Amino acid sequence: MNIVLISAHYCKSKRRAGFHWLAQAFWEQGHSVTFVTTGISWLSYLIHDHRLQYKSLRREANRLVQIEDRYFSYVYFPLWHPIAMPLSSLEHIVKPLWDKYPLFPMDPLFIDKIHQADMVIYESMNGLFLFDRLSGLNPAAKKVYRASDDIRTHRSTSQRLIEIEESLLDKFDLISVPHKTLIEGKFKNSSNAKLQYHGVATSLFDAPSASPYTHSPNCVFVGVSLLDENFIDIASSEFPECTFTIIGPFSAKIQKGNVKYTSEIPFEETVPYIKHADVGLITLQKKNQHASSFSDTLKVHQYRYVGLPIVAPEFIDIHRDNAFYYTPDDVGSIVEAMESALGAPKSKNSKSEVNDWNAVVRQIVESVA
Repeated sequence: MNIVLISAHYCKSKRRAGFHWLAQAFWEQGHSVTFVTTGISWLSYLIHDHRLQYKSLRREANRLVQIEDRYFSYVYFPLWHPIAMPLSSLEHIVKPLWDKYPLFPMDPLFIDKIHQADMVIYESMNGLFLFDRLSGLNPAAKKVYRASDDIRTHRSTSQRLIEIEESLLDKFDLISVPHKTLIEGKFKNSSNAKLQYHGVATSLFDAPSASPYTHSPNCVFVGVSLLDENFIDIASSEFPECTFTIIGPFSAKIQKGNVKYTSEIPFEETVPYIKHADVGLITLQKKNQHASSFSDTLKVHQYRYVGLPIVAPEFIDIHRDNAFYYTPDDVGSIVEAMESALGAPKSKNSKSEVNDWNAVVRQIVESVA
């Protein structure tokens, strides 16, 4: 089949998000894949978009580029793209501008890929604005919404995107939801929604690897935003014997000998930090009432695959064993959660609960067959 994935990620990014793994799994199963990057424009320079660090992105903007046999990249890079306004009162002013986002010229070679597509998969990002235009080019293609996140939790989400998402839900052949809280909440009335958890790159985790740590115990946080710095500050003081490794685009705000920042590193280098850790941290800030959707993030499944005890704030219910919770900013509950996690053995059963990405792709294909 010809598969088009509409994402906010760049296919050559060091970050390996769910859409990267979906694309790779489709490709490994013999399908032709076109990976589309959206939500980036000249406006991105003003907001210091991290994706602009990749010089190849600008060279490839608005051009269909072949990465490998049967694997193509397309960066949709118009004059502007929808962003969240600093004041909600401004949202209605920019709405007509955001609605013009999908109307910019596209590479004819990319248009051909849409005409040939058997399935178009949309991420929960600005690519949803393109739905009507792309569906008009190929009405017969199966339309899948991979709701990998609750868009209401993103700081970059415009009010118009929330409206667009709501208007499109009935138009998808499948809403593939990897979060139990979302399938039971936001999408509970959508008959086309199915719970299809994230997968794990099992071959990378199963491969032998040397530990990057020099001593134990070790707690690891992997992410790109919303790190609860207060938790790290408190926990690192209360547990000086434990090393806290923070992997992601975070500045080193906590200057302590047992707090290590690696910045962003390729995913293959991240795997040993997860695999050889003692505790996995889902220590996120609560920015709004929809934060409970983080209970089934890709990182949770990676931690579960290697059996790590997990520490999380009480508003994120992992709904699995070997998870321990704290009240944000509360020293006593943080100490209790950390003591419980450090005293818990690695789970021997959680590995069997986790799918690889090939299984996720099969679930999606079977659901729209």
